[in-house]
Amino acid sequence: MGIDAANDERYWEGYLLVRQQFIEEILHKLAHADLGVPEKKRITEALKGARGRLAHITPRLCTEYLAALRDDRVTWQTYLRQLPHRSSAAGALRHLGLEPPRVW
Repeated sequence: MGIDAANDERYWEGYLLVRQQFIEEILHKLAHADLGVPEKKRITEALKGARGRLAHITPRLCTEYLAALRDDRVTWQTYLRQLPHRSSAAGALRHLGLEPPRVW
């Protein structure tokens, strides 16, 4: 399965279900783990937090995020291509309105 699969909400439905099952499985195994009480408590709280955040993540949110990321990358690449090339870091800093350090 390639990266293009992540553009499909069905992919994320499956992924989010697997993630939920993984968190539940670790929580179940944690009860029997040979760890001290403080460590178990810390891990349990982290996993419960992850489970809580997961409840707010939808397949549509995931696909929209990836689309926004792709758009942002295009915007950033366009911006970078429009920047003039400078022969030195000091020249680049001056172009950005910054004063280069005196040690240069």
